[in-house]
Amino acid sequence: MTVSLARSRETLSLLKLMGCVCLALPLFTTQ
Repeated sequence: MTVSLARSRETLSLLKLMGCVCLALPLFTTQ
């Protein structure tokens, strides 16, 4: 159970990182 918990937390942070990149990408491309 602890392994799946760490796995889900890792995936959640990865999704957050991808979301931040997707949000910041247009800002970089427009400049």
